Amino acid sequence: MNPSVKPAISVLIPAYNGARWIAETLNRLAGAAGGLAFEAIVVDNASADGTTAICRAIPGVRVLRNETNRGFSHAANQAAAASQGRILVAVNQDLHLQPGALKAVHGFLASSNSIVGGALSFQDGAEQPSSGPFPTLAGTLWRMTLPRRIRKYDLSRHRSGEAQPVDWITGAFIGFRRELFDQVGGFDEDYFMYYEDVDFCLRARRAGFRSYCLPAAKAVHLHPFSSRDDAPDWLRQEVRFSQVRYFSKHRPRWEQAIIRALNRAYFLAHGWPWR
Repeated sequence: MNPSVKPAISVLIPAYNGARWIAETLNRLAGAAGGLAFEAIVVDNASADGTTAICRAIPGVRVLRNETNRGFSHAANQAAAASQGRILVAVNQDLHLQPGALKAVHGFLASSNSIVGGALSFQDGAEQPSSGPFPTLAGTLWRMTLPRRIRKYDLSRHRSGEAQPVDWITGAFIGFRRELFDQVGGFDEDYFMYYEDVDFCLRARRAGFRSYCLPAAKAVHLHPFSSRDDAPDWLRQEVRFSQVRYFSKHRPRWEQAIIRALNRAYFLAHGWPWR
């Protein structure tokens, strides 16, 4: 993180109450870059646990702080606007990149104007799903019968070390060239969090860009929503609102109506207000 050298990679990190993980996330970036020049930009969405101070204490890290929680999409776009690299990589605050992961992403994007993400695992080494099919009503209804942790994701394993084409890649670890990001229009800030990655990859596909999972770019994702049993009510609600937003943008009206009705019923069953 040498400010006098133009970075080959800009790492964009939206943060919110990430004090438990973010120092390790930032300290692993140099090993993940494998000698490439990089910059790290953290956008802290009004954390109350000392996240801002932790990030500012690490040399070379740029920290932007919002006075309110603006959500993942806004923070990622804010970091991208402040960055200098040609290749941008957004990562979650609890994502620990493995050695060479950023270098692998950089090498792939140097020859392919596309979207790419890495192969994720849980802390115990078990594979963590990182990509999925574009949602449809039929697919969503069928997947409701599956365990929550795999409901959105591709069920097939990546069987080779080569980059595998996918519909969308998780925003927990997602890279792209700046010109693709600008052409697609960045992340849609109407999504507070969740589904912004699916929406981004779909808009990119419609603009002629593909998405890939790159097994050589490895990372450990410590606290994904899909595996959490302690997620607060507001977070579970945001996931549902984001699903409705996605269907409202991209699916036929009859599908929108059914998804909206299903989610309203879910809210009523939990005693939550529907907006």
